[in-house]
Amino acid sequence: MKIKPLVLRALLSLLLVSSFTTQATPLGATAIGGEPADNLVQVEWSVEPSKKISEAEKTALLEHLRLALLAALPNDQPAVRPLKIRAHITAVDTVSPALNTASALLLFLPFDRGGASVEIQAVDLNTGEQVASMTKSYSPSMRKMRARFKKLAPAQLALEELASVFSAQLALARTQ
Repeated sequence: MKIKPLVLRALLSLLLVSSFTTQATPLGATAIGGEPADNLVQVEWSVEPSKKISEAEKTALLEHLRLALLAALPNDQPAVRPLKIRAHITAVDTVSPALNTASALLLFLPFDRGGASVEIQAVDLNTGEQVASMTKSYSPSMRKMRARFKKLAPAQLALEELASVFSAQLALARTQ
């Protein structure tokens, strides 16, 4: 039986997910020094400079990831182990709305896919040790067809999905 590379990557990522152990800080909770938990999410830009993304778009994507992480983080347990979440946007693949419109008219499918890559880690504020980390890329599926006609929409969907995946890893690790 031959396993396809995509299936193998999915299985390996599931195995890696099971090695995490953590206790997430709930939103609105207070961590060390009375700092609110929403101040404990730090997002940075690590994408190589590009003429395709303006400073305003860069700022919008950073804030989008920060808000997606805050919305996705588990908040159903007391703050036993306060965490700082550090996230880096490492790649952004924008789409060309004009190219996608033309290719959709000619080929019935948009040409550009779009997406994003991130590195996210959770660090224990008490010990400074890394509790969990994730490096992942994501491109929205073709079911999100409308996103293919806005420059940053696929990247925004990717950031939301990646924040959700990291949150699920933290939640899974808490149950182990």
